[in-house]
Amino acid sequence: MTIVLHIGMQKTASTSIQRTMTRTPRWGNSRYIKLDLSNSNSLHTNYKDGKRKTFEKGVAELVRAVGQDADPAMNHVISSENLPMLPADGVEYLLTELARTGQRIRVVTYVRKPVSFMESMFQQRLKRRLLADDDVRQVYPQYRRKFGTYEKMAETLDLSVEYWPFLPKEMEHGCVVRDFGRRIGSPIRAEDVVQDNFGLSQPALSLLYNYRSEVEKQESKSEKGRMVKRLAKLTGPKLRFHSDLVAPILDKYRSDIEWMETRLGVSLEERPAADDDPAAIRAVSDLGKVHPDTVSWLMREVGVTWKKNGEPTGKQLARWTGQLMRKSETVSA
Repeated sequence: MTIVLHIGMQKTASTSIQRTMTRTPRWGNSRYIKLDLSNSNSLHTNYKDGKRKTFEKGVAELVRAVGQDADPAMNHVISSENLPMLPADGVEYLLTELARTGQRIRVVTYVRKPVSFMESMFQQRLKRRLLADDDVRQVYPQYRRKFGTYEKMAETLDLSVEYWPFLPKEMEHGCVVRDFGRRIGSPIRAEDVVQDNFGLSQPALSLLYNYRSEVEKQESKSEKGRMVKRLAKLTGPKLRFHSDLVAPILDKYRSDIEWMETRLGVSLEERPAADDDPAAIRAVSDLGKVHPDTVSWLMREVGVTWKKNGEPTGKQLARWTGQLMRKSETVSA
């Protein structure tokens, strides 16, 4: 038997992989073990919140689940994209307890290039709160910090750490979920794949940024979900960071990027957006410049017309954006 510990990384289709395995928990020679609805993220949450006994109880539950199947050819898959953020002593406890099962452990993770990761993670955080330029620096992936502890544990335990390049366009079938199944030796059928992708275009993010700038009140989780789904209907170019914004960050973490490139076996170099890309943002505040076409889309969505002199203000745009998550409310200019 082999324990496949899938640790992400974030923004590499982990949710799609987890939801696929949740819907089909046994396939081929693999079975999916989880603590939560579709993953085991509560391990990190409980540890972070100081609930050490609850964390240890969760680990014990996973260990028991592994022991319930004696098939020597079975893969036991555990997945949580939050485990790279688990502190070193938490990682040590988790891996040591899993090793007590006597099974070989494969720690596996997809690795995304730094700029595309930052663009995607920035978008994810903007869905929850207002961001600034410093937040771009804070979403750098920190490869060594996240994965170095797992490598150290490989020196004393029967485990391997495998890094897989996150390059969907180069994968067979162009599907990360099916690539995951292939890599662990249990192919996943196309009809079993569950896709989970609510990426927003840059015009949609512009409306969201304006809303965050003008409205202090935080929405409920369900309201945020409704707003994102409505904004996802607005098509347009993807968010791109201009080289002026990311070059200093890449220079600062050059040794960290090289550390991962050595393990991954491929270059993590990207071509950041430059002057010839009109959609690229040089500063987060550039998102506050809402294009007239975007304003027109918003007005059509909420069913209003603008009869006053001048363009709608940021506050007015924020008010209309808020209407996207409150369908029952009367809309007016």
